Amino acid sequence: MTGLKKLTYLVGILTTGAILTLLSSYNIQRYQAAVSENCPVRPGNYQGFCYESLPAGGFPLPFLFDQPFTATKGTLGFDDRIQPFLFIGNLLAYSLLTLIIVLGIYTLLNRSKSTET
Repeated sequence: MTGLKKLTYLVGILTTGAILTLLSSYNIQRYQAAVSENCPVRPGNYQGFCYESLPAGGFPLPFLFDQPFTATKGTLGFDDRIQPFLFIGNLLAYSLLTLIIVLGIYTLLNRSKSTET
């Protein structure tokens, strides 16, 4: 197998692994405080502002944030806000992790082949 073919396989594995891991990290959710205008107006709170705990998805950096004024409040979906820089940061982190794993496996396989001969 030529060097270019090996590099193509390595890039394909890295890209696929990083994207699949990134998309599955969407299921790791935590809650963050957000300001909402849905609270009743009371003395001392004439504008009706209050804090809510809304979900945010992504790991290690949350990149998908629930919007308090959408129809599906409290759940993450396509109508919520995506932070592109945090998304790219997660993609880079998972690409690096996948690269380390692939290179580790590649090194172990080549080491075992060289000791057999």
